Amino acid sequence: MKSLAATFLLAATAVIQALAIFRYSSDSMVFSGQTFFAILFALMALYLGWRQRLEERRSPAALALLMLALLLLGLTLAGMAASIYYFYPSSLLVYLALGLQVVNLALLILWAPRRPEGKKPESLSRRVTGRRRGPERSHQLVAVVKQGEPQQEGKEN
Repeated sequence: MKSLAATFLLAATAVIQALAIFRYSSDSMVFSGQTFFAILFALMALYLGWRQRLEERRSPAALALLMLALLLLGLTLAGMAASIYYFYPSSLLVYLALGLQVVNLALLILWAPRRPEGKKPESLSRRVTGRRRGPERSHQLVAVVKQGEPQQEGKEN
């Protein structure tokens, strides 16, 4: 769950920086993109994080991401408090936070448990069994009136 905390710290950093950049530039498209992708990546990591458990052997990478997320949030807060223009508002910090979110998502996907090679999912095997496959399958896609059914008025064959 360390990578999940890092994800939300990175999303908070990106949104705070995007709000500050928007205040100076008033470019709504840039602001929308920066906040949308920060929130999207955070929700994707939340979904992947709840579907799998982070094992202990993978924790050094998650811990490094958490430290980098804390560093970026610390630089953002220091820039806000001390009015340091290099740290707040900074497009560099926004894109670093978004890039680290992408790295975090890539690691979560890489760490996802794999299905054994020969095992099929149960839902797939249930769906496929009732179908006919091969040349004996019917390819008649023409609508015809069945014998004994009344025709609707106004329609002809």
